[in-house]
Amino acid sequence: MSVRILSPEELEEILQELTRQLTCLGSNILDGSNHYNFQNFAYDPSEAADIGEEGAVNHTLEVILAPKGRGKGIEFKEKGPGLMAVVDVLRYYNKKYEGNAVLQKWVRDLLDAAIKSGEAVICNENNIPVDPVLVDSTNTVTKRKQASPDEAEGQNKIKRTKFDVPKNRGGRPGDPLLHKLRVPIPGPGKKFRCVGHSRGCRVEWEKQSAFRSRVFKHAHNCHFVPDSLKREVSGQLQNRSLGHYFEKKHEVTDSKNDQTTSSETQKTGDLKYLVEESGCVQLIKKINFAVLKLICTCGIPPSIVDRQEWKELLCVANPKYDPPSSKTFTDSLIPSEHAFVKCKQLEHLQSRENLTISFNGGTTAGLQSIYMVHVITPEHRAFLVEGSEASTVSHTSQHLFDVLNSVIKTIGPERFRGITSDNTGNTTVARKLIREAYPWIIILPDPCHRLNLLCKDIGKIDAFKEIIAQVQRVVKYFHKSTNSTSTLKLKRRELGISQGIKSVGKTRFGTIYYAALSIERNYGALVELFKGGDIKASEIAPYFVPGFTASAFSFGLQRLTMVLSPMAKSITCLESSHSTVADVYLFWLAVTADIHFMLSQDGLATSDSEKIRRAVNRRFNQMVNEAPSDVYITGFVLDPRFRNVHIMQDLNPLEIPKIKIGPRDSTGKPAKSNETLPPTLVRVGNFLLSMLREHYRSLNKDIAGLKQADARLRLPRQILEYKKCDYPFNMRFKKNSTAGDWWAKLDKNPDAQPLAKLARSLFEVLPNSMCDERTASTFTWLNSPLRNKQDSSTLARMTTIREWYRFNPENRPDPFCPTVKFCNMTELLFRDKVSSSPPPVSLEKHRETCDSSSEEIVFDAQDVDFDNFVEENDNDNDDDAKDNIYKYAADKLDLASQINLACPVLRDVLSDKGVDSRILEMSANVDKTDERCSGEDSDDLEDDTLWKMD
Repeated sequence: MSVRILSPEELEEILQELTRQLTCLGSNILDGSNHYNFQNFAYDPSEAADIGEEGAVNHTLEVILAPKGRGKGIEFKEKGPGLMAVVDVLRYYNKKYEGNAVLQKWVRDLLDAAIKSGEAVICNENNIPVDPVLVDSTNTVTKRKQASPDEAEGQNKIKRTKFDVPKNRGGRPGDPLLHKLRVPIPGPGKKFRCVGHSRGCRVEWEKQSAFRSRVFKHAHNCHFVPDSLKREVSGQLQNRSLGHYFEKKHEVTDSKNDQTTSSETQKTGDLKYLVEESGCVQLIKKINFAVLKLICTCGIPPSIVDRQEWKELLCVANPKYDPPSSKTFTDSLIPSEHAFVKCKQLEHLQSRENLTISFNGGTTAGLQSIYMVHVITPEHRAFLVEGSEASTVSHTSQHLFDVLNSVIKTIGPERFRGITSDNTGNTTVARKLIREAYPWIIILPDPCHRLNLLCKDIGKIDAFKEIIAQVQRVVKYFHKSTNSTSTLKLKRRELGISQGIKSVGKTRFGTIYYAALSIERNYGALVELFKGGDIKASEIAPYFVPGFTASAFSFGLQRLTMVLSPMAKSITCLESSHSTVADVYLFWLAVTADIHFMLSQDGLATSDSEKIRRAVNRRFNQMVNEAPSDVYITGFVLDPRFRNVHIMQDLNPLEIPKIKIGPRDSTGKPAKSNETLPPTLVRVGNFLLSMLREHYRSLNKDIAGLKQADARLRLPRQILEYKKCDYPFNMRFKKNSTAGDWWAKLDKNPDAQPLAKLARSLFEVLPNSMCDERTASTFTWLNSPLRNKQDSSTLARMTTIREWYRFNPENRPDPFCPTVKFCNMTELLFRDKVSSSPPPVSLEKHRETCDSSSEEIVFDAQDVDFDNFVEENDNDNDDDAKDNIYKYAADKLDLASQINLACPVLRDVLSDKGVDSRILEMSANVDKTDERCSGEDSDDLEDDTLWKMD
């Protein structure tokens, strides 16, 4: 019987299995390096001249491994590195002579011998049978004699190969892919296990449960299944999906109705979709598809289809419809639809540029660990592309890198520009590994997590500990007293207060602020209730009965909310999917300006003020000055809304010196000018030059047809032209437009390159990982404590399907809105829900709008941590572990010397009603002739001195 030629992928899998088997040879084979020395493998050159190189390699292997002939098999005389190196020899020559049956047979024979050697020892020592995964039944060298009846019976039990489909005795033919995915387990009881068991997968199936839908469902998401098999599984699943069926049927119907379609094109249509099915079959598929979308998009547990009431409902609607079970949905319909949706996702994402990848981890109600990976488009539309269940795997940075790298490679590394996440130890290292692999991808630390840590830092100051403890007592009392909560609710309705006391959440940023704010909002109502005797609670009554304690409590509430409000408001704005890298820097400046203004007023002790300044300096430096790059300050400088506003002390457009393109020095490098550029402009220029360098060096792409030398010489000059509003950067900024829109229009102008291309990419990345937080909330919604038996992979599939069918790529995208000020967040983020000229809104209304809770918060014991009130959301410990807080200044804010903290624009950003000031109008258009520059394109990409803003 001839040996089947293996594909390169199959051969590589066998070589990997051979490596594993050779490392597990039994103890009866001694370690040594006397007989085998494949590290220095060499054949006789004279023999190669006579019979060819592959023939010489084959003969040399026979002399070393089978001196008595291959018909008697291979017996290993020793084990160790000398023998292990045979795998590298076989890999090299099989790759060089691809498809050579003789060399491939050596791989099979060696694997057969390794399994037999290991099998005998394992059975003798541990009484555990070895799984013969990769032994080929065609491994014969010469024709053998007719086997005896006993031998024939033994041959009937021949070990199944992973790649060859066993012969069936009759009936329906087996699925070749199914036989590749499930491997029989030797021994009593017919069981199967995943083909990835040798890599670490522990999933096993009983024979009666190892059917195709369940095996395919597992293999599609299993990290241990080879990628080649996963692609086959994905193809089969999506071809069986209802979404694919109706899409194809719609295409075929349109083709039949299109009179201009040629007959040749019609012949290529899929017969399956051209043939009309019976009305009953069509109806069943339509109902199943509608039910599937209802379950996934509305968060209904699939088990509802097993309820008798559900069956009665559908029976009334159509007696002929037999609803499928929940197992059919979770094991077949949902996995197939998920594969189809992922294919559509991939098509959409592969058509976009400047993508951002975001990731975060979480735990389901069933205590299954899952890592979410999102890819965000330039329109800031987020897609859940990976819901990696990793309960049995250590969440190391290398594991996260492997998950992220797989997503990036699938979509295309050149399409990504940014990566964002929180700042824990493993996520920080994983981001650095991605940056090392793809130098053009910018690391974007999440700003909301750091602002939340600043809230926590301030909450630990002694001056606020007492008021926080008092807030804790009030919240805890209303958590336990339903009578008092109901009484307060009636009083709130009487006074027109829409929201009650807020709980302390584990997953909500700024939870201290919102708990205190809710008490402050209801303080008047509570005073009346305690004064009238409607609520009698001795433990909290002193806070609301007129007196010294009540006055101190009221003052403490106001001071706590005043100090925390800049961070809480900024988090509200930066959590938006419309935020940009410029907004991150802007809101951090606004937070610093508000803190500066607050500390300039009387009321806080000097020591407390110093602690607040030190905390602000620390978190700002972590976020901006000590960040992996200067992306945030660069985005702010490149935002045309603020280039003529006096915020940066050293960026006066009228005082910035010119960059002169002059002669080169004796070394051939541009001669430096005696004029000094502002430090901020140097930081921005160096960062943009580093982006440009990686664009030409790592991506190996040009911008607008420019050579790298021309682009490098143009960029510094264009940065100054932009700051001075010179042509072509003197284009007006339209009202209600965005910086991304402004640069996108300039990107069409060749005279604005390469700056326009780089700036546009910066404004198209998303600098926060809130899409991961929103998906985690969706998981919590779908996976409530009463549904804790739901599998995490099913949750991820349902969420992916939900996101896709709520997003129609053919519809016009939502308007991209600038995140400018806190006071107009309602108009900007919910423009479709408000009138074009909204009436003035009060502070109370703004706080209610930005507080995303419902009218009445239901207290959940699992959502309250009264003992660790200020420790919520403390996940970003990596910075704190490495940082010494006392190295930061306490007597002043570091930004005071760099930023005009008194600028009305910064105060206006976080004000409740808006400050009476306007952003200065853009300079008038000035048409100037573009001075062309030219340079020789040489090996300047490796010369660091040429890529500096001097």
